Amino acid sequence: MYAATMLVNTSQRLSWCDAARVTKEFTAPHSPQMNGPVKCQFATNGGKALASMIQACLTDVAQQLLWAEACSAASENTNIMCNTKNKQKSPLKLWTGEKPKIYAHLIEWGRVGYVADRQKIMKQFQPKAAPCIFVGYAQDHSGDVYQMYNPFTQKIILSRDITWDDWKCPDPKDGMAEFGSIRKPGIDACLTMPNNNNELNNTNETPNDINHAPDEVAEIPAPDAGRMESDASDAPEAVAIKRPKTTRLERELKRLESPFLNPMSGMESVTVVNNTGNTDGTETTKEKEIYFVFSAELSLDPWEPKTLKQAINGNDKSKWIPSVKSKFMNFISRGVWKKVKREKVKALGRKPLGTKWVFKIKVEQDGSKQYKSRCVTLGYLQIPGVDFSETFSPVASDFTIQIALGVFLYKEKPKSWVLEMMDIEAAFLEADQDQPVYIEWPEGMIELGFILKDDAEEYCCKLNKAMYGNVDAPLQWMKTFANFLTSDVMDMKQSSADPCMFYKKDGKNDLVLLVVVFVDDVLLGGTEKMVKWFKTKISSRFNFTDLGKLRKHLGVWYEWGRDENGDTFFKATMDLLIDETIEAFRNVTGHYASAVSTPAYPGKVLQKHEGEKPVMLDKFRSLTGKIMYVAQKIMPVIANAARKLAQHMLHPGEEHWKALEHLVGYLGTTKGKGLIYQRPKELQSVSWADLNYATKCFGYH
Repeated sequence: MYAATMLVNTSQRLSWCDAARVTKEFTAPHSPQMNGPVKCQFATNGGKALASMIQACLTDVAQQLLWAEACSAASENTNIMCNTKNKQKSPLKLWTGEKPKIYAHLIEWGRVGYVADRQKIMKQFQPKAAPCIFVGYAQDHSGDVYQMYNPFTQKIILSRDITWDDWKCPDPKDGMAEFGSIRKPGIDACLTMPNNNNELNNTNETPNDINHAPDEVAEIPAPDAGRMESDASDAPEAVAIKRPKTTRLERELKRLESPFLNPMSGMESVTVVNNTGNTDGTETTKEKEIYFVFSAELSLDPWEPKTLKQAINGNDKSKWIPSVKSKFMNFISRGVWKKVKREKVKALGRKPLGTKWVFKIKVEQDGSKQYKSRCVTLGYLQIPGVDFSETFSPVASDFTIQIALGVFLYKEKPKSWVLEMMDIEAAFLEADQDQPVYIEWPEGMIELGFILKDDAEEYCCKLNKAMYGNVDAPLQWMKTFANFLTSDVMDMKQSSADPCMFYKKDGKNDLVLLVVVFVDDVLLGGTEKMVKWFKTKISSRFNFTDLGKLRKHLGVWYEWGRDENGDTFFKATMDLLIDETIEAFRNVTGHYASAVSTPAYPGKVLQKHEGEKPVMLDKFRSLTGKIMYVAQKIMPVIANAARKLAQHMLHPGEEHWKALEHLVGYLGTTKGKGLIYQRPKELQSVSWADLNYATKCFGYH
């Protein structure tokens, strides 16, 4: 009876009661003791809903957004639970005579689940599932169909194809403060601040471009009451939830688009501050100011922007804007492209490729930073046979680099050799383009004043040179550079063993110059006179940065020293990557690996994981890949342990994670140590082989 008063006015209620022959009995005003159990249950369900949201560790803003769903779920749980009066049957069974269909499918409210995306056509590398939050059970469906809130699209979808995340409930015995600090895995990653600003709320991108939620197959607008009404269709359904109003402060924080500025988690951090000022229960200005300062402090950490908008509007815009402008000047000065009318391109049946910006902060060994930006084409849209024909491009092998180091150490003292590094500026932009390729104007050219908007709409670009992102750009660059080195201008010879090694001999057939090319990094060894000659000749064709004496190459730092005989030696270290690996392991597991003296468990053989699902597959592959790179470059002592882990990169289990932890613990003890390169006694290759289980038929001696 009370529920009817909430939906219709008095006259409608009286007419309905008379038509249904319902006897009316009004209660006296201001007499709550006369309220019936139905009205009291409203307050009870509200308390249950609040408890569910606190248990799910939702912030205040998230609680406001999902309050109705929590109340509805609390009411449904009340209807399927037996009470003290009816201990054998639930209210729903007493009313319908049937057992509730959701008994076998009960899930904790607020639990994170990954809803599978079953689109027939999906983009390459698009996530196959989206993290969503369980908010209730679907009406008029089977019991295993759930209502899941998608924070990215801010809609509720119905699905039964869900993989549930681990659930960990805070222990009330630890104190209520525990409920404000514990966050379930996945909550921070998927909750976003609703924003009414259409300019800033771009539905084509998820926050920080980290995760991409699947597109909804069917969207149903919300009824006037703001709740979902579903039919019996089997198709996925979604409704829009009314978003709360946002303040100017929240919109400005959203505009920053920083991965450290998560408004949902940030608002939680200020709830411990005592409210002052307003008495109507609204959030105070003091809390918002503290939240802003907290977020600004986090933004001071090193951070690489994901888009051009983030770069030119962020805290480091004074560093990124000059970097972006210099890239545009590289394009213009090198004649990378020329303007062509879009009608002409369309008549050829071609479509211009899109472009995007990539930003990277390069940290040097002394702690200094280089802000590097690069405009790349969307090469994955290129068509084989139309835009390119071949793609493979060689790079110098580790063996070739080690040979170059050994030759330098052997000739450094008697022949006065030097070993230096140089970097070819914008190498791919120097490569000649074989096939015609058309691209859109890079983002930022209009905003930074390099082209007028009318011209950008009428014209597009035709590439005269290769560009970063093109599938065949590395091959075109290697062809261009190799042709120049072997031309009459340089007259160098290309090694038949490694096409990335070039050398030059004098009239006495004595080696005087050795060059190793790894894309745009050039390792240069030879007499001081020939090194200067090489740089002079190269400058006539390419712009380059002279990096001086070899210090760093491909992530390896080289420390120079002299032994007791006065000969030069190198100490190769990779402390930065080792530290990165140790921290990455801690971020995954929550603890540091204990220091050990061996890279693997002695006498233990890793077995195949028999479980159905791999344990943190992507994290295992990432960490193992870092370790393999360290082993390949400077640490052969861990090669076997890394090889054993690599054998299980397809399906790792708990046993393999323990072995990985052991190896990471060993890496922690190697900091400051490195691989020593000493002067060889002679320039002669020494090889050996393990003859275990060998037979004479293989010709081993």
